[in-house]
Amino acid sequence: MNWKALEDAWVVAAVGAIERVADAHREERLYAACFWLFYGDYATIGIPAFAINTEAHLLEQDEQTSYANRWIPPSWRWDAVDGVTESVRPAYAALSKVDEEEFESLFAAHFATIARVCRRVTAEADDGRLKGAGLPRDFLTVILHDRDGPAFCESLVRASVHGDVLKEHPDLVAWCSAATLE
Repeated sequence: MNWKALEDAWVVAAVGAIERVADAHREERLYAACFWLFYGDYATIGIPAFAINTEAHLLEQDEQTSYANRWIPPSWRWDAVDGVTESVRPAYAALSKVDEEEFESLFAAHFATIARVCRRVTAEADDGRLKGAGLPRDFLTVILHDRDGPAFCESLVRASVHGDVLKEHPDLVAWCSAATLE
């Protein structure tokens, strides 16, 4: 598997999606993008969903729901940004049929790759291609995956977000303890 090619394909797709959404919704404050809905069944590794949310979308909900949904991608305005998964599909060809014996190591490598993507996309928001997109200083891209328990969820959040950025979002790590995306 060419993990670097997958990483590069995701960075291009994610940055492009954020640019499109930010450009089309300049009046809204995008606060986060995330990868979620990871799938693997010991024979294949699927393409995760890529989501983006805005502060305005949170405010459209009642106050209690708004806070609770801050890190719940199924409740986000764009829970699966159109066209993103299609653009990375060719990079997933090698993961469409995996040996059961290799699955665990490949799935772990997939999470590690997506974590690097998150850090690179967040960096693009700070000083790269996304700098002119009007994103807030504390914008981040993160892995939100709670299906394998709080400790694994927290490890993915910490792997996908630099420590300095994570300090801006103390509620994100706490979310892992109580999260269920179902």
